[in-house]
Amino acid sequence: MPNASTSDAELVLRLYDLRREEMMRKARNFIVGDFWPKSGEEVVQISNAWGSEQNAYFRQVISFWEMAASLPLHGAVHADLFADWAGEMFFIYAKFQNILQETRDAMENQGFMANMEKFINSSQAYKDRISRMAPRIAKMGQSRRASAK
Repeated sequence: MPNASTSDAELVLRLYDLRREEMMRKARNFIVGDFWPKSGEEVVQISNAWGSEQNAYFRQVISFWEMAASLPLHGAVHADLFADWAGEMFFIYAKFQNILQETRDAMENQGFMANMEKFINSSQAYKDRISRMAPRIAKMGQSRRASAK
């Protein structure tokens, strides 16, 4: 496998900078920490709540990671360097994977999170990473939903 270039590193650092923007931080906090959907319908409710803060957060984070995942898929950045940096993308995919098809069907959008999925499925190591993360993330979701009641 070829080594990552300086250009690859610069692009990954630029993506990191975008994640640090104030509104993006709030959006990431919502998606990673506060939003624990049990069904595709809960995702659809947020995605259809135009004008709400949660909808803006949802769209911002999902579209960011979809855009970011497209970069290694098209050869614009070294895939393994990207994967080393994109832990949050793996987390989000693992969080949604059990309801992903249900969400796609409910949204009538089979392309929802498709770049993230395609990137993760491009490597056995990436799929294994999801398999290792998924049980822990499922427990986190159960705990967060229980404490929210």
